[in-house]
Parts: sequence; structure tokens; C-alpha cells
Amino acid sequence: MTDAYIRHDPRTPIALVLDSPHSGEWYPDDFDHLPPREIVRRAEDTHVARLWRDAVEHGATLLEARFPRAYIDANRSLEDIDADLLSDPWPGPVAPSRETAQGIGLVWRLARGGTPMYGRKLTSAEKDIDAITSKAYQVGESMARPGDVLVAVSSSGRSPNIVRALAWAESHGMQTIAMTGFAGGEARTTAGVSIHVDADNYGGARAAVEHLIGLGRKRIAAITGQVDTNVTDVRLRETESCQPRHDHRQWGPGEVPLRRPRFVVPPHTTVTRGSRNP
Repeated sequence: MTDAYIRHDPRTPIALVLDSPHSGEWYPDDFDHLPPREIVRRAEDTHVARLWRDAVEHGATLLEARFPRAYIDANRSLEDIDADLLSDPWPGPVAPSRETAQGIGLVWRLARGGTPMYGRKLTSAEKDIDAITSKAYQVGESMARPGDVLVAVSSSGRSPNIVRALAWAESHGMQTIAMTGFAGGEARTTAGVSIHVDADNYGGARAAVEHLIGLGRKRIAAITGQVDTNVTDVRLRETESCQPRHDHRQWGPGEVPLRRPRFVVPPHTTVTRGSRNP
């Protein structure tokens, strides 16, 4: 696929990249969907890119997907593959999400309303995923500077696009953080700092990693030990208790609290670092 994205560059760029992955209206010739076009188009978040274009005037870079999300959903992991849609094995790692179970993974199996998107099985080589991801890499690589921080999130840690981005960032003087589940994969050892959730199921890993992201703390506890759907809630509550303790008294003008926030690490949690930051 050519011209999969449109990149809108500002005259004076700032450190902000916006993307609109779901507003594409160009339907490739090889998208032989079964339902009528008006049904397939219900998946579009139409006009989002148009609404965001004013941000370019304020220094943001805007990356606009031209293809529709029903063709390839650019807001999915490369591992978010629906095996029921394929006639042959997927060449990379597979970690289906709840969206995949609903028929709306990386490549949609169902159109809106539950109608099958295709009247046949697809081959793993049909979707030009490399063409889709290469433009996004070019944007990131062109804007990255030594000392910048890259945070990569992957439940398995084996997704090729995640590992590639981490390796590139490490080789160009950037700080890297990987948030992974399961065994952590190559991402866990490639990143400078590894935040690993030792979960043996996709749901537990995803929930815990998203929770850690939501905390937004400079120090984050990594959950260790076996995690499954029965104990995930318990572990998440423990992780939440790691956030700093604050005195919430109302302070008057010019007053400064004497007590600094305290970071608490409860049982079953550890703070870990990757190979580059012992």
C-alpha cells in the first residue's frame, strides 16, 4: 500500500504528535468487503482529522490515516490477530484482545451489526502491515532526540514493532521504558527500564499494565508472582497503594508542607530496573 498516511507538519514544531487512525475514507482496491459500503463506513470516526488540523497551526504534527479502520485498525497491536479470519498461520506472535473476540481486532472480522466483513478466509500476506507501520516509525524517528523518553507497552513483549522501536531508541541515545506482561519477551531485556507484570493471561497483564499507566508515577511498582483473573483485582489494589501518601490539608498562601510524600511498597510488589540502569 502506498500513501497510507498523510503527515501534516507545522512551520515551528513542538514536541507533540497527534494521530487520527480511524478517520480514513480511502478504500483500497483489495478491500473486497462483503457488506455494502454504507455498512462498512459505520466504523469510521469521520472528520476527526479535519477537526484536529488546527493543532498544526499551534506546532503539533498530525499523522492522518487514509485507509479505513475496518481495513486495518491502526489503533491495535500487531499481535491483535483473529485466527478465525485467516487461512494460514500468522507469521508473528499472536495475543488476541477482547476487541479481537468481538471481531474488531487488527483486521476486522465483523462489520457493524455483526455482519461478516469478508466472504472468505484471508491469507496472512494480504494485509500490507509493514507499509502501515513504516510511516509511523518515520514520524517518530524524525522527531526523536537523544535524551527523549520512549515508553512502550506490550502485553507479551514480543510484538516486532515494539521491539524495533525500543532497539532504535536505545541505539540513538534515548531513555526507554517497557511495560510488559507474560514472560516479558525481548522488550523486557531491550529497554533500559523494565516494568514487568508477571501475568500468565492476557486479561490480567493488560489490566495491570493499564492501571500502572493510569497512575502516572515517576516510580512504579512491578507486580511479581503468578497473576490470574482471580487475583488481579487484589494485585491492582496493592499497586494502587504504592502511590505517594499526601497530607491533604488545605494550605494557605505562602505555606509549604514540611512533610514530603512517602512512597510505600506493600507485599507482593517490587520496583525493578532494566539492564542499562542497574
